[in-house]
Amino acid sequence: DEMLTDLSRLLRATLDSETRQTIPLSEELQLLDCYLEIEGTRFGDRLNIIRELDPSALDVPVPTFILQPLVENAVRHGIERCSSDGTIQLITSRQPDRLIITIKDSGPGLEIHENDQTSSGIGISNTRQRLMRLYGESANLSITNIETGGCQVTLDLPLETHHNSKPTHV
Repeated sequence: DEMLTDLSRLLRATLDSETRQTIPLSEELQLLDCYLEIEGTRFGDRLNIIRELDPSALDVPVPTFILQPLVENAVRHGIERCSSDGTIQLITSRQPDRLIITIKDSGPGLEIHENDQTSSGIGISNTRQRLMRLYGESANLSITNIETGGCQVTLDLPLETHHNSKPTHV
């Protein structure tokens, strides 16, 4: 029942967010919490979430639903592939003109091919396209394996968008 409630909250939030391309990071984190509660039901104590959030970053606008596909990849390609407990770490940092969001997982890491900066599935590819539409070349999404194990995704966003932030319909 709790999982269905979380899923309905997530779906309602998806419908509500269609009119806004960006929302404050604090709201984005609330949307992410709905998703993580669903995964928490699935994995139980096997899924550990660590948050290191810069309070000054919470009011920064970010693309709506930008974190969910990145964390979903961490669960799917990291935590699901581990037979033991797994950890996802979410770190935010506000710089003078940038917002840095880092997502780390304790899984086995990704098979990243040499010279493959676009190494991704649909979620990463769509995220890169959204970032390009909103920020042009000012935003960056990088994916690296962590030397000690796991994968790290870093989202580097300017504090100001360069493109029109009115909703677009496709």
